[in-house]
Amino acid sequence: MGKNQLIGRGFLDALGVAVYVTVVAWFINNLSVWFGQKPDSWLAPALMLLIFIISACVTGSLVLLKPVLLYIEGDKKGAASLFAYTVVFLALLALLIGLLIGGIF
Repeated sequence: MGKNQLIGRGFLDALGVAVYVTVVAWFINNLSVWFGQKPDSWLAPALMLLIFIISACVTGSLVLLKPVLLYIEGDKKGAASLFAYTVVFLALLALLIGLLIGGIF
């Protein structure tokens, strides 16, 4: 993969993680609206742990799958670059969201 392709893929992977996290946060935020206030039970922590595990799988595949495949194919530099670009774009998106929450934008 060329440098521009790696940068684009890193951005798309980071954007995919941000969209997924936003959807999950929206879902969790609206649970009480959809289902009302239910008494505490062991099912709520079980649901949260399942969502956590699913999130780890989804975000892990978005961030790590392509770099691992590149590494296995022998493109170690491309794998490291793609991983780095993805992490940098994730950090920039987190900063942007933090600035939006802080009311700077």
